[in-house]
Amino acid sequence: MVSGYKGHLIRKFFENGKTDFTISYVHNKDYDTTNNIYSLFLAKDVIASDFLLMESDIIFDSHLIGELIYPDRIL
Repeated sequence: MVSGYKGHLIRKFFENGKTDFTISYVHNKDYDTTNNIYSLFLAKDVIASDFLLMESDIIFDSHLIGELIYPDRIL
């Protein structure tokens, strides 16, 4: 998970929750002067397989995720 603004709160939420998966965290300390592509660049060394890029400030219908989990899809 890549975070920026208030990343500590996101991490705290997931560390206190019960999940069946392991989360690796990458924090962009320069979030206020960079963009999401730079944040993704910071995570390049921990991305080992296909992934789903989701902007956390976008509202969407959760049913759409099923359509996005195939390669080369964008919404």
